[in-house]
Amino acid sequence: MPWMQPGKTAASQTDDLTRSLAKAPDGLTEESRRLPDLVAVMQRAQATKAALQEVDAAAVVAENIGAGMASDAALGVSRNAGVRNSADEQKVAVLGEEVLKDLVCSVATDVVAPEEKSEIDQNATAFTYMLDKSAEAIRRTLFAKSAFSVGAAFYRGFQWGSYGADLAKDANRHLASIGGQVRSPDWQITRAYVFVVKTCMAPPTR
Repeated sequence: MPWMQPGKTAASQTDDLTRSLAKAPDGLTEESRRLPDLVAVMQRAQATKAALQEVDAAAVVAENIGAGMASDAALGVSRNAGVRNSADEQKVAVLGEEVLKDLVCSVATDVVAPEEKSEIDQNATAFTYMLDKSAEAIRRTLFAKSAFSVGAAFYRGFQWGSYGADLAKDANRHLASIGGQVRSPDWQITRAYVFVVKTCMAPPTR
């Protein structure tokens, strides 16, 4: 996709077309000189540019969500740790970030359009799909993964159920910001798909 290219926005690709249309009448054929046709072309170009700008904005939201998951996980650990231990807190925060990403990516892939889902399925992903997305499932996952990695006192004193609920709330907050579709005159794309491509897919291999 054009908006995936580093240092380049998708919307910028329509600027040259719009500028050229504004200057074009002297070079148009007689058939193309008709003002209504020119206005329609310019309106279509502007609508496409606006849609591409929305895609660019959705990509920024996706990147911000991905970048903020570590902070979400760490804050939740601080709220739920009954015994303070920085090393154990860090370990659980890393696991929490992984689970949060798995959860948001799992739901996002569930709500993309069918053709988008087909494309996702043909490429490598960077998350583990969660069939059960409940707070209780999150608690069980964290509880099991942490059993042999943190100290016994920290493990017993940590509020696993509350932490799972916190991560579920974080996931719902993020998912609320990637809902809906972007539509242009010729195509449409879900914001969830933009998120999946930006945050949930494995980097391309060379």
